[in-house]
Amino acid sequence: MISSSDNSSHIRGRINAILILLIITVFFYLFRIFYMQIIKYKKYEKLSLNNITRIIKIEHPRGLIMDKSGQVLVDNRSDFILSIDDTSFKQKKFSKTLSWLNANLDHSIDTDISRLKREVYNSQNKEYIIKKNLSMDDVIKINENLRWLKGINIDKRLVRNYIFGKEFSHIIGYVGEINTRRLRKLRALGYKKGDFIGLSGVEEAEEKYLRGKDGEKVVRVDVYGKHINTINVKKPVPGDKVYLTIVKKLQDAAARALRHKKGAVVALDPRDGRILVYISSPGFNPNKFSYGISADEWSSLISDTDHPLLDRASQTQVSPGSTFKVVTALAALNDNMIGVDTVINSTGSIEVGGETFTGWKKGGLGELNLTDAIAQSGDIYFYNVGMIAGIDRLDSMARLLGIGEAPVINLKNVAKGLMPSPEWLRRTRRVRWSTGYTIISSIGQGDIQVTPLQMAIVTMIIANNGTYYKPQYVDKVVSSVTGDTIESFTPTVVRTVPVSKSNFMIIKRGMYAAVNKPHGTAYWHARIRGFNVFGKTGTAQVTRQVDFAEKEKKTGRQRAHAWFIAGAPYNEPKIVIAVFVENGGHGSTAAAPIAKKVLLEYYKILKKGGNV
Repeated sequence: MISSSDNSSHIRGRINAILILLIITVFFYLFRIFYMQIIKYKKYEKLSLNNITRIIKIEHPRGLIMDKSGQVLVDNRSDFILSIDDTSFKQKKFSKTLSWLNANLDHSIDTDISRLKREVYNSQNKEYIIKKNLSMDDVIKINENLRWLKGINIDKRLVRNYIFGKEFSHIIGYVGEINTRRLRKLRALGYKKGDFIGLSGVEEAEEKYLRGKDGEKVVRVDVYGKHINTINVKKPVPGDKVYLTIVKKLQDAAARALRHKKGAVVALDPRDGRILVYISSPGFNPNKFSYGISADEWSSLISDTDHPLLDRASQTQVSPGSTFKVVTALAALNDNMIGVDTVINSTGSIEVGGETFTGWKKGGLGELNLTDAIAQSGDIYFYNVGMIAGIDRLDSMARLLGIGEAPVINLKNVAKGLMPSPEWLRRTRRVRWSTGYTIISSIGQGDIQVTPLQMAIVTMIIANNGTYYKPQYVDKVVSSVTGDTIESFTPTVVRTVPVSKSNFMIIKRGMYAAVNKPHGTAYWHARIRGFNVFGKTGTAQVTRQVDFAEKEKKTGRQRAHAWFIAGAPYNEPKIVIAVFVENGGHGSTAAAPIAKKVLLEYYKILKKGGNV
């Protein structure tokens, strides 16, 4: 039998246990309150605010791009967009809204709610754009039915606007929505999913200046996402203004002259390397990328047989044809292998190693000195000069002038071309070099490959007597906030070519004769009275010519490429130019007239007292 004292003791023990448990529980809850209210206050305050606030991005205007004179080439324009957010799915009739939009807008939209939810919740601002570039008809239709269309937002967004479209497409480039790969690399710099970024040309190269910084607006909303009031606003910072060295009037002249042709024009200031003209034809419409290019539009671009995305100014690599003869002449002159008065009888053909090499004129050009040989583009003369100089001297001079190496320029994906050598031939084809390779190389045929940008650089070096300036396209960068100049153009010397001024003058004298003497190959197509142009024509074979007469029969993609390099004025060059016309035929008739139109425009600017 249990005594009353034992029973009382047992009861007290149970009461004590309950009290201890109660005390522990109270302390636990007090600690949790302390933990949540004091230690984790900021976290839970943020979570609480997120239930009643929305952070709305205020887009920054991307920086303007101007030509040298300040004419705007690229700006921004407003575009209507249709978006949804994480409150959209709480609307009872949201699926009905999507169905109506899909049936009534100009183009269909995605109506898969599961997929849309993933897009919204994976986005930075819990927002997803379901349609960009809304037409005014679309906006009117939506506004007329907005009282029952639930869960959608119509907003204005800034869209990149390329005012002159195709004309500047390759030098300026375009913007596009940042992809996953780039985002991983750039997230630390503040980039977010959905941001637009420069993807080519100036837009890509000068991204750090053009980008700017988004602002944001914190607003209070109700449970359905309806705006109640604004809590805070952080203003956006616009991108900086980039002034190019490009002169629009000259670019316009080149664009008109290249219309309906495939090719490129590059013009430089030989005094400092500034790019005055940079155009590739055909171009493409960069505005299509501003909205986020569709799969069909992208497919159409990359399947176009004229290859509008190809930058023919710095990526097309073809033989330079007879424009290379100035390189051959310099190689021989520099080591005193020939002189200006070296005379060679330019017959219709020569035979070397059992192979016959013909000239461009049947019957030949007769006895020529170096000036006349450049003026009349004597093949036989330069076959002999090439053999006199040898391939090692040709290779060395070509590389000094920038052939066979990527041009030093702040653009991506520029081609380096090719200057073949005995070592290159042995490595790539396991064939020994022969005199025949030297002969065809001496007139810019065979395996030599160049870009128009490289030939503009060669012409610049000749014009200024030996200085290889880095080609530059930015004149200055100006802050959009303060108006201060952040960066300004400074000439940069890549190297000085070790050739005497007198030898460069010999080359220019021959080029002057090519344009200004009646027997010159460019006399009828490039001469400008009062503006002493010097130049060199080139016709680059696409396929091997078995017989000279066959040249005239070739058409289409078998037709030769046309080249012309030039500078002006002769005594104090201020501009050099390289023109390439793909499958254009003769350099004198296809390329030289294009250069003349650009140089004539330059001359007009000078005569009016303009400063280029």
